[in-house]
Amino acid sequence: MATAAVAPATAISSGAARALPVLDWLLVATVQGRGYVTSPTGRQELARGDILLIAPSTPQQYGHPDDNNLWINFWVHFQPRDHWLPWLAWPKLSKNVMLHSTGDRIRDVEAELRRMVEIAHGPSQLSRDASMNRLERVLIWAHDFNPTSAFSKLDDRIRRAVEIIGERLKDRLTVESLCREIGLSRSRFTLLFNTLQCSTLPVSLIAEEVGFRTRTTSRPASGVTSVSCRQRTEV
Repeated sequence: MATAAVAPATAISSGAARALPVLDWLLVATVQGRGYVTSPTGRQELARGDILLIAPSTPQQYGHPDDNNLWINFWVHFQPRDHWLPWLAWPKLSKNVMLHSTGDRIRDVEAELRRMVEIAHGPSQLSRDASMNRLERVLIWAHDFNPTSAFSKLDDRIRRAVEIIGERLKDRLTVESLCREIGLSRSRFTLLFNTLQCSTLPVSLIAEEVGFRTRTTSRPASGVTSVSCRQRTEV
């Protein structure tokens, strides 16, 4: 479940200090102005593009520096779906306080969060489920650009190739057509793609990193790596 809102520029609605444990996760996305969060490692300023994530049972102290400062943010308290949990390993300020700096990409996040708030306060009987789906889109997006994830370390053109494959699973794609769309020669594409294919990670983990989730895979618990899988399979 999720409780969501957009907080405007006042100190009362834009800040909080909670010493008692909170059982929900908290996400706060700064879209304009400046804020701050205090963690055991000290005080961290929050600027446009910064997304704060605080784990449950963590004291919360955040707000904006003074009453004259503008700080506009979207916030949401939520209980994650089980499959979300691997996506919530963001760069840490402290053990349970994380910060993801997205820069200008915050525009995409803002659009999703704004729609999430609209849906959450809408008349639909399924508004809660629909708003959770919007939040899921935000977390998937954040995971793709999380500097601690394997997917973020991929060449941008290979990342785009993986996205195209995911978007067009029913289409008959060829290496040549992919190369044309992402602007790579076949030889360069093969070299870069092999950095993913030759990873020592299990295939199921690679699939999750690049955005594919499957309930049934080829013996996902057997510990087969992408290297051994490639050796067994004719591609």
